[in-house]
Amino acid sequence: MGPGSHGEEPNCIKVVAARPFYDTTLAVEAGADVVVLDGMQGGTAATQDVFIEHVGIPTLGALREAVDALKELNMHRKVQLVVSGGIRTGADVAKAMAMGADAVSIGSAAMMALNCNADL
Repeated sequence: MGPGSHGEEPNCIKVVAARPFYDTTLAVEAGADVVVLDGMQGGTAATQDVFIEHVGIPTLGALREAVDALKELNMHRKVQLVVSGGIRTGADVAKAMAMGADAVSIGSAAMMALNCNADL
């Protein structure tokens, strides 16, 4: 059953890039129609440096593991994979799509353009 089957909303599960292979597997086994993978480059830098610099896996590296999990489960392109976290340019979008993502989410670049972290 795909997203929206029988008039239902799709089941979306967001996973962070710490254990992307296993967490993507768990999300699919829990019935996810969409897995949103958030890499370590996401966010607006409004947290401690230790988290920004040392927690998680870089987005594209995590993407490879999530795609591998979906392929192993024979669910690649059946469960949609959305990638976020540091996607800032058209080149980033192209890389993510070429590596197997179904869609990308761009947040930080838009927030920076809106001067989100300006010193007041």
